[in-house]
Amino acid sequence: MPSLIEWSADCNNDGIVDFGQILDGTLLDADANGIPDICEQCTTDLDDNGQLNFFDIAAFVVFFQTQDPRADYNADGLFNFFDFSEYLTAFNAGCP
Repeated sequence: MPSLIEWSADCNNDGIVDFGQILDGTLLDADANGIPDICEQCTTDLDDNGQLNFFDIAAFVVFFQTQDPRADYNADGLFNFFDFSEYLTAFNAGCP
């Protein structure tokens, strides 16, 4: 699968290109996707409190029941088992 790397991105606004900071070890990129881990949002922390817990899963269930776009976790336009499966897998993996 091809990937896209943004050579001029500075997501943390420190005036230094992020990719250069990944290369020199200043910023961590554990998943090697070209985006510093500090710049990636935790998509499973649905209540944005910085913690993963039961309330995030409960929020996902509410989103799913109301067909809120946040519940289409795999972005296929459907609300089904695959969204639950991918959300729970990501939830169990934790956040960067």
